[in-house]
Amino acid sequence: MKKSLIALSCAVACCSSIALASGINLDQSKLYVPIAIGKASPTVDGQKDAAIGDVGLGYRATEYWGTQLVLGYYNSNNTVTNKSSKDFLWQAEGLAYLPKISNRFEPYFAGGLAKQGNDQNSNYVDMGLGVNFPIDAQFSGGVHLRHFEGFKATDTNINTVTAGLNWNFGQTHSAGLSNPLSTKQKALFKQAKVQLKDYLPQGVKLCDQGGASNNQSGCVTIDGDQVTMHLNVKFIKNYAQFPKDGSGMYNTQVKNLANFMKAYPNTKVTLNGYASNTGPHDFNQKLSQDRAQTIKASLAKFGISSDRVDSEGLGTQNPMADNATEQGRALNRRVEAQIVVPMTQKA
Repeated sequence: MKKSLIALSCAVACCSSIALASGINLDQSKLYVPIAIGKASPTVDGQKDAAIGDVGLGYRATEYWGTQLVLGYYNSNNTVTNKSSKDFLWQAEGLAYLPKISNRFEPYFAGGLAKQGNDQNSNYVDMGLGVNFPIDAQFSGGVHLRHFEGFKATDTNINTVTAGLNWNFGQTHSAGLSNPLSTKQKALFKQAKVQLKDYLPQGVKLCDQGGASNNQSGCVTIDGDQVTMHLNVKFIKNYAQFPKDGSGMYNTQVKNLANFMKAYPNTKVTLNGYASNTGPHDFNQKLSQDRAQTIKASLAKFGISSDRVDSEGLGTQNPMADNATEQGRALNRRVEAQIVVPMTQKA
């Protein structure tokens, strides 16, 4: 049994490392700081339970894999020797995330290596599980169970139970706004003596703090030369076609995008389709691709050649709102159009 648990722990750590290596260009939006407090229980006679505090740095490499480095500190007391010691516990873990329960609670398995900074200089295999749940766009809570199995027979094994918060660096915006125009970007446009209105699709406004979801005509955000048009298409759950009750408004948005591309004939557009987090991963991946294809087909009706349009399904990545609510999930069923516009005048 012990060998099986160690093998499982190593497998989780290895898979997480591979996932991290495959996305080695770290995305700051996937970084988080785990902070937790709880109880450490050494499995040796006479050793009392002790309070433990953890802090670390984590990275969510993919939807299902992540990794984190955690430093724990606790003060242990031995009733037999009547000695106390202040110990540090370093942990390097891989995390395997499971599908969410009720679209809110996210269970996971953890596995890795740990080192205790006491006189024995003990080394451990780290294994455990836990569950996380969102609090708001920036914080999530969690409960975590760990078992530390020593490499040597003389090592003191340790069990820990902790609860705490994850502080997410790159939070999503529940209002639906991805990248508002910054003061620096406005200055760049002014310096180039370019009127902002010349770079926006006709009939489409710049996203404000109200977010794309509050603009019935859709809106755009600008990052350098890249213009992203947030199409306000309210796709029905599990469907990729335009809803009949809003097809006129949606066609108007696509027409505005087509007119914008005609004004800049040397540009290409990348359509990124998305889905909410309900349903299996593979289904959502294909559904998001189909939604992008719906917009591509609609652009063709307005005279935009298919060789100027790339489409990609990104599944549940980059949510613009909280998937824990139906309103948030509805906002995440969307397509975004990204166009790189050189800072020159129109053709």
